[in-house]
Amino acid sequence: MDGSTLDGTKSFCDPYVFNTAVTRAKSLVIAVGNPFLLLKMEAHFVREYGEEHNAHCWSTYLDFCIQNESLHFHSKLGLTDDQISDEMEKIKKEIARTPQRATAILREENVRLKEENTHYKGEVETLKEENLNLKQQLQERGIRDP
Repeated sequence: MDGSTLDGTKSFCDPYVFNTAVTRAKSLVIAVGNPFLLLKMEAHFVREYGEEHNAHCWSTYLDFCIQNESLHFHSKLGLTDDQISDEMEKIKKEIARTPQRATAILREENVRLKEENTHYKGEVETLKEENLNLKQQLQERGIRDP
């Protein structure tokens, strides 16, 4: 892909175009549209142009919105709370089918494990310091290190 296409669908799902649009925002990104249509276009883009040209931008964006409770349906749709919950579940199921979501889950787990590892490293450092202090106390008392 060279990024010079005038095909709106192709540009709309192009990860480079998406990245440019999202990262240019100073404080807020608002996307207005049908989430199911976005996911359908993204799936079509993958079938049409290949997985290597798609970063699953829209499914990742929608997932981020759901996780941060920032995906909303317009009041003129007249949806009840139960209907909105049903729509959210449908979107979550659709997103879960994408490889990007699986990757995101693995990344989240990786971050959690790194944090846990950092925590344990801190505990090891604390134990090393305590051990050093005890050795110094033993030396001060004239007791040899066992």
